[in-house]
Amino acid sequence: MKKIVIALFVFCFLISFLILIIPERIGYGVILWDPDRPQNNGLLCKIKEESKLRSKYIVSIDGERIEYDKWQLHFEKRKRKASRYEETYLPYIDTFAAVKQDRHAVRATPEAFGSIVYTLREGETVKILGRTDEMQKIGSTENYWYLILTETGAKGYSYGHNLDLYEATDAEKRDPNQAAIDRLTSTVFYPSEYKEYISNGIYDLDLFAKNYHFRIDPKAMKVTIRSKAYSGTYSYTAITGERKMFTIEGTPLQVNIPSAVEILIINTTIRNDYGQFFRPIENLKEIIEGEQTRQNTLFTDLIANGNSFSSINSGRLTITEDKKFVWTRNRVLIPDYIPGPEFTEGTVSFNLFMSPDLSASYTGGLVFRFSQGKTVCALYNIDEHNLELTMIPDYLVEKNTIIRRPNAPLKLYLSR
Repeated sequence: MKKIVIALFVFCFLISFLILIIPERIGYGVILWDPDRPQNNGLLCKIKEESKLRSKYIVSIDGERIEYDKWQLHFEKRKRKASRYEETYLPYIDTFAAVKQDRHAVRATPEAFGSIVYTLREGETVKILGRTDEMQKIGSTENYWYLILTETGAKGYSYGHNLDLYEATDAEKRDPNQAAIDRLTSTVFYPSEYKEYISNGIYDLDLFAKNYHFRIDPKAMKVTIRSKAYSGTYSYTAITGERKMFTIEGTPLQVNIPSAVEILIINTTIRNDYGQFFRPIENLKEIIEGEQTRQNTLFTDLIANGNSFSSINSGRLTITEDKKFVWTRNRVLIPDYIPGPEFTEGTVSFNLFMSPDLSASYTGGLVFRFSQGKTVCALYNIDEHNLELTMIPDYLVEKNTIIRRPNAPLKLYLSR
């Protein structure tokens, strides 16, 4: 009996010793997204250790131990299953997407009414993991549902209509930091405010003419910023940093890259500088030229049958070919729109847009800029004989857009 007890003791000791010296078999993982080592995306590797407290995996790749957050890997107990997943993920290992719409929902299932698990912001970069076999029609659009992964580890389905898919370049796969620097030094960035106007079909030529922008010239080793807050050109010695935060050495400027479509410029010498957002805008010159053509066409149509308009109550309005105006006896505008009768001349422009519910009722919007500095806005209709003006108070104009008519509008009727 004593020998049996001793044998059992030795056996238990050996088992305990083997458990201590033989690492626990955890499983296998397929790397979904490694922003620092994108060449590892899609790689099947053996998981050596697991930290449940820190929610981490330690994997072995070519003899190197690398730590990953659990959401960065697809886990399988058996190598065969991991290999099968690796094959299905292969077409997507270099596929990413930029989110085109703010507050875009990520859903638990590929359905329009699936429960929301995450909300994306415009410009956010997501990793594509797969997609549904067939397209689904939602409203007037038809697209796939994509299985996506965010940089915070959220996973779910996103409708493709609001995703701008793209493939990672070879440069990004080799060295993502250098690829980010290359993008910074080869792109002209404009204030995000420009993009907001353009996305809404609104073009502020006065704002665009200020030529606000951010640009790095790697040949001259200079960086230029022009903005509402400050402007300057600086010589720099190097661009340092990694992934999403870069310092332009020798200047007070830092560049953060919060999304695939936007950068944030911070001036470290300005107290409480929370930064300014810039983004690239394709074909800005063509956009400006198109808006100039639109405004010139409206002006030509306005004076095509005569450039002088008058009425007993509203006085005489004369518009010249250089877009200047003289408006006499316009006492009907006093005092709500102009202070007094001395406001008689200035320039006229068509740098106004209308909300959709107004566009069906009016030809366009007019801006009268008096030489004393006063600006008066109006909606107008024109035919070969008459000009109808609906005066618009300043508080009904937001970002160059007339949002609605006043409840009791002042209307002027003038004849040629």
